[in-house]
Amino acid sequence: MKTNQSGSALISVLVILLLITIIGILAIRQGLTNLNIATNSQVKSLLLQSSDYALQKIEVTANGNANSPVWTFLRQATNTGAEQTEFWSCYRPMSDTDYLRVQKASEVVASATTTDSSATASTNTGLCDLTADFISPRKTAVTQLSVMQNRKSKEDIPFQYAEKGSDTKQYAEQPKLVTVYSTSILPGMASSDISTIQSACMQNRIADNLVRENSLKEGLGDCLARMGAPAATQVQDFILTALKVSTPNTGGTQ
Repeated sequence: MKTNQSGSALISVLVILLLITIIGILAIRQGLTNLNIATNSQVKSLLLQSSDYALQKIEVTANGNANSPVWTFLRQATNTGAEQTEFWSCYRPMSDTDYLRVQKASEVVASATTTDSSATASTNTGLCDLTADFISPRKTAVTQLSVMQNRKSKEDIPFQYAEKGSDTKQYAEQPKLVTVYSTSILPGMASSDISTIQSACMQNRIADNLVRENSLKEGLGDCLARMGAPAATQVQDFILTALKVSTPNTGGTQ
C-alpha cells in the first residue's frame, strides 16, 4: 500500500527542540542575573561592614581615654593650619594593632597647582598596600582611613558642641571637631591591575574633594570607581571633648 509522508513529525520535533533551547537560554540568563544581584549585594554588605567596623574601632578606642594614641592622632588633625591636611592611616588589625599613631600616618595635601588630584604625602607608611594590608585572614578587604579637621566647623551654630549642664565642678575644653573617611576596597575583584590602582589611587589622591577648593579634583573614591575596583566610603564626624574637673580646695583642675 502506497503512503505519502510529508515530514510533519520532523518539523514538530525541531520546533519543540527550538523552544526548549530558547527556554534554557532564558533560564541561564535569569540565573546569571540573579547571581550577579546576589554577588553585588554581598560585596556591598562586606564593604560597608568593613568600613563601619574601622570607625567603631576608633570610637571605642578613643572614648574615655584622652591619653590614648588614637585620641592624640585625632587631635592632630585639628591643629592650627592643618585644615587642608589629611592624615592617612591604614587599618591593619592583623599586622599592626598600634596603627593609629601620628608617627605612622602619612600627611597628604592636595596639589595647589594642578586641577587633578595629585597629592603630596610626607611618607607612605600610612598608605594601604592593596596586596598585603587585608583586615582579615580571608584576604578580601582593605580599609584606608583618612582623618582631617572638620571643614564645616566654622559654619556651625555657636556653642553647638558646648558641654550642657549645671555642674559647676566640671567643665569641658573647646571641642575639637574631626572628620574621618573610611574607605574599604576589594582589590581581588578589580577590573584593573592592582599595581596600577596602587600607584594611581592610593598614592596620588585625596580622600575629601567635597570642599570648594578641591571640587574639581578626583578623590580616592572616584579613582577607585574609574579603575573598576569595588569600594565603599563612610564618613563620620567626631567631637573630641576633654572633661576637666575642678578641685574644691585649690580651684585647680585635673
